Amino acid sequence: MCRKHKKCKLPPTDLGAWLRQAEEDREVANMNSVPSAIRCYHAQQTIEKLLKAAIIANVGEFQSDCPEIVRQRKQHPPREDIAHLQIPAYAWVLPSDFDFPFTHDLCKLWDMLRKLDETEFQPLPEADLAPMAKATKSADCYRYPAYRDELGLVVGYAPEAEVSQIMELTNKLYPRIRDYVIRIS
Repeated sequence: MCRKHKKCKLPPTDLGAWLRQAEEDREVANMNSVPSAIRCYHAQQTIEKLLKAAIIANVGEFQSDCPEIVRQRKQHPPREDIAHLQIPAYAWVLPSDFDFPFTHDLCKLWDMLRKLDETEFQPLPEADLAPMAKATKSADCYRYPAYRDELGLVVGYAPEAEVSQIMELTNKLYPRIRDYVIRIS
């Protein structure tokens, strides 16, 4: 944790790490040889990480002299194959009163971000809400294999037709949210 912000709930956040992980999740999601359940999980993770990075960039306090980020970068140097996503080793320190969204629900994260930046994040069209909700549900099934609905029935993965909708939405939102994070940071 940063000396300047001893009351923070979370350590300083490296937005470059969030963007790199989102890119890696997107790469897996786009592999047609991977089972659809895994593709849906990584598609959902791609958007979740990007939305959380955008939230951090909105509420965090920029700090350029954070020793924690410098230490992390020495332990885990940036990958050369995704150098285009590299952001300098700066930190966005979250305020101690900020309630970080530990949810996986993409619709809830989108709404939270919409409240932070209404200009950039308008309500999603109905055509995008359904695949976003399906991505969250499918990812929950993969994350928790014994996941059950309100009736106690095992919830299934997204059918192949829905996988293509989820992938289309992921590939549509990915550059938009990534570029937004880079632009405001």
